[in-house]
Amino acid sequence: MASNTIHNAPGDIAIVRATVDDVPAVLHLLDTAVKWLASRDRTGQWGAGPFSENPRRAEQLKEFATTGHGLWLAVKVADGTAMDQNQPSNTLSKTVGGETPGSIIGALAVGERMPYVTPVSESELYVRLLVTDRQWAGNGVGKRLLGHARDLANGAGVSLLRVDCYAGGDGKLVQYYESQGFKRFENLNLEGGWPCQVLAQHLHEVELSCSRFTSITLLSKTGSSYNRRDPCFTCAISKMTPEGVEVEAGLHDSNHNTTRTISDSSFFREHRASTLPTPAEVRAINKESGNIRGTRFNRPPPVEFPSVGLIIKYGADTTVTEAETQNMVYNQLKGKVPVPEVFGWTEDGGQVFIYMSLIAGEPLEERWGALNDDEREAVCKELNGMAKAWRLLEQPDQVLYVGGLDNQPLNDIFLSGHRDLAGPFYGADAVQKFQNGCDIEIDGEVPVVFTHDDLVPPNILLSPGTNPVIAAIIDWAQAGWYPAYWEYCKARRVRPNPEDFDEDLHEEWKTRYLPTILDPVDDETVYHPWLWFVLSKGI
Repeated sequence: MASNTIHNAPGDIAIVRATVDDVPAVLHLLDTAVKWLASRDRTGQWGAGPFSENPRRAEQLKEFATTGHGLWLAVKVADGTAMDQNQPSNTLSKTVGGETPGSIIGALAVGERMPYVTPVSESELYVRLLVTDRQWAGNGVGKRLLGHARDLANGAGVSLLRVDCYAGGDGKLVQYYESQGFKRFENLNLEGGWPCQVLAQHLHEVELSCSRFTSITLLSKTGSSYNRRDPCFTCAISKMTPEGVEVEAGLHDSNHNTTRTISDSSFFREHRASTLPTPAEVRAINKESGNIRGTRFNRPPPVEFPSVGLIIKYGADTTVTEAETQNMVYNQLKGKVPVPEVFGWTEDGGQVFIYMSLIAGEPLEERWGALNDDEREAVCKELNGMAKAWRLLEQPDQVLYVGGLDNQPLNDIFLSGHRDLAGPFYGADAVQKFQNGCDIEIDGEVPVVFTHDDLVPPNILLSPGTNPVIAAIIDWAQAGWYPAYWEYCKARRVRPNPEDFDEDLHEEWKTRYLPTILDPVDDETVYHPWLWFVLSKGI
């Protein structure tokens, strides 16, 4: 138990990993909160009925305790005196580290986002539950638990933390999360008319202070001519499990060359250097940069060598299939679709390193709001031609299939928790097999086309200055052979960074501009059945 306990000095608040045995204690906290709210005629949030009388609530808490990043308890550690056996009924006991007794005064659950919330194109953890004992109000219990949620996100190499809460009444709950550094992301009206506010916090903007660290400001990578927020790297979650923890690195690459140097690439033709940097050299640069994300295993920041026009994407979430796919697209669509040239790749210590050309460009999501109508339409026209080009790529084999490059499984983030649906699926009925597995009810014959599968504003780089053109389409990690409707549905569903792409811009992007880039599909017969699959799988 000690390894799952944080800051357990006597007389302080410890954060302890809960088990299913602790579910009754959490239900007790929730029951007390409901009672307190009801006593003030505030039943809109959680109603008036005790959580402990609803079996579904208990099952949900058990799920929180055994999946994702777990269920955590805030425990007020005893100060050396025996615990008061007559303690308030809403405060239960818990042993910390197998030794020190304490009182449970709060609970936190962290995992994947809730299924009713719009997905985003960057890695995230989601606060699924936060409840504290009212008798400890004003003692920073909620703040301490949210700090632990940030620690979990940091440890998982995640850049975004989101939460949702009741948005009715006096709005003080929303204001509380704003006071903790969260910003409003989207408003939802859930079943029964329950007003819901989703809030988000980017960890590179948060100054953390906790018992294990001095005050540290997490900064995004600066000075990058490739992409100031590195969305193709730090926002890629192509292989996260439903629990959002360690992934099966290289799962799809067993039949591929784990090391390749492309000797006829421009890097070597132009004699920029005799060799590519070694993995050890790349890691050392990140470690010495002072960037707190530099030592992350799954998704560290990319490393640039501007003098030789080189950028290196690496990590456990990076795959050889991604490198090979990007290399294929670069070679087959040269002059039609700008893609960073791949100079080589290698696998080392459970991480894959992709060496590619450094592109001078800015992400569309950061430029879009400042572009005029003519500039926007010109960009969309360019994108339309590029999308048509990659959708016309032919499968190399005679047998039709739904899957990744070279008969690999699909690497779509929406399938990451459902590997049985990733294929590949073969034959004339490949699409039907795939749809049957996903429970997508779309009638009629659907062609299979090559799909980027993450065509969102962060992955579209624009040239600097006025009248921008497309500098590059990046992040081919999820690309593969999908049903023709998948590209549009996915692009419509994924939400860009709300700081650069607010709700109005996103709505206009989806309704006005996206249909000019990709052929739209009918809502009733195609998009809604596809969306049902996404929501029903808890994606």
